[in-house]
This record gives sequence, structure tokens and C-alpha cells, in this order.
Amino acid sequence: MKSVLSATVFLALAVAPVDAASEFAALTFNIRYGTAKDEGHEWEKRKESVLAVIRDSSPDVVGLQEALDFQNHFLLDQLAPRYAFVGEGREGGTRGEYASILYRADRFFLARAGRFWLSDTPDIAGSMTWADLPRIVTWVDLIQRDGALRILVLNTHFAHNSENARLLSARLIRDRLKDLAPPEIPVMVMGDFNCRPGSPPHTVLLQEAGLADTQATLSVPPQGTFHGFSGKARDEAPIDWILFRGLAPIGYKILTGEFLGQLPSDHYPVFARFAAEGK
Repeated sequence: MKSVLSATVFLALAVAPVDAASEFAALTFNIRYGTAKDEGHEWEKRKESVLAVIRDSSPDVVGLQEALDFQNHFLLDQLAPRYAFVGEGREGGTRGEYASILYRADRFFLARAGRFWLSDTPDIAGSMTWADLPRIVTWVDLIQRDGALRILVLNTHFAHNSENARLLSARLIRDRLKDLAPPEIPVMVMGDFNCRPGSPPHTVLLQEAGLADTQATLSVPPQGTFHGFSGKARDEAPIDWILFRGLAPIGYKILTGEFLGQLPSDHYPVFARFAAEGK
């Protein structure tokens, strides 16, 4: 498995496959780190159900959170060559949890890719000045092979135990987007944000970074996404979001229930479909 790590790399609502040239589908999915001792829900018991979520929804891009290196390897081994992989462990290299991205290599080529850490020193691997664990953002700049669509996608996992760290993280993403995304390029920011819509980080990303929330834009009733393997959401609002700008959302769904007889994770995956603006 090759992970793309450099700051710039240049290379020559039903859940259904996306074929239309003007459509784009995304999945954000906290898959629960694979060494967790979750009795009855260990990785070996649920890895095929995680794979089934991706295969069944057939997104163009997948943002994974909490994925350890061996989990990334398993998924890519099963999904390649249709999907390619970008990511780095949050402690640097292959160490620690990834906020990795899988993208449809049969539809898009990778123009640029990179990562930064959610800290005062975002370009230092493993840095964690705002929280007690390092947190990372992975990004890819994808161009459809026929040139019809270009999109910048960011995937992240905010701190679980610090409101201030989450707020500073949102502000850093806001600032980085100014450099990464010219106004004409559509943007998607997704992940596990460990806070609800309407919270200060959410407000920063919407009001100051110019993003919109897919669930709210489509007026889908809010629903929790963390359930702790109980099958019942712990909150009435999602902490896993898909935010966007420069796209037109046409579908949003939280994928509840079992896949292949297993709850795939302690979070429900979130799926959304978009059309290019003006299409």
C-alpha cells in the first residue's frame, strides 16, 4: 500500500453507484480503531461489514477516521485498483490512527495531496499543542479523468475532550482552505468532529470558511451518529459531518443498522450525494 504524504504530489436518496459525470458521492466513516477490546465487536468480527458499507454505497471518496495501518491495508487490498489511498498516521509515518482517504482511482486522478496537524505547529508530524493526542487533517485535490469535475476533499477527526482544541482546529482548517482552494474549486470537509451542529467549530466552518452542512441544507431531520455498538444513537444530532461549498447536495443518509449481520462500527457512517453546481 502506497500512502501519499508530501505537501504536493503531481501525477501523469438511494445508496447506489454514481455514474453521472456531474455527480459526486462521499462517505465519512469512523471505523473504530482495530485494537480496541470491544467484546463481540472486535475488528476481525466486523471488518467484512466495514468493507460492505463501502462496496454497497460505492462512494467516489471515503474519509476514514481511527483507521490503524493494518485496517487501511485490509480495506485497500480488497478495494484496489478501483480505489487508491492517501494517508499518514497521526503520530507520523504509519504510527497511530489515520484520518485516511480512499478515492475512486478509476474516475479521478490525484493532482495534489497532503496533511497537516491540528496544533500550533501544523507541519510538524505528531504535534499536539491543543489536546492530549495528536490530531491530523488529510487532503486530496482530485480531478475527474475527463476534466469535468475538480474537487478538494479534507478529512479529519477533532479532539474528543477539549472544546478549545476543536475551535482552534476549525480555525486552522478555515485558514488552510484559503491557500489550498481557489474560489472556483469545490470543497468538501468531512470527518468526526466530536461536537454537534451549531457548536462553535461548526459555526466557524460555516460562517467563516464559507461551507454548508449537507444535512441542514437538505432539511434532513437531525440524527445522532455515535452509538457505541448499542445500535441506538447516544445523541439526537450528528457528530460526523459532511460539509461542502461549490456543490449542490442531492442526497444525504446516515447508514444505520447491520451489514452482513454486524454493526460495522460504534459510529454510523454518513453518505451524501452531490451534483456539480450548474448541472
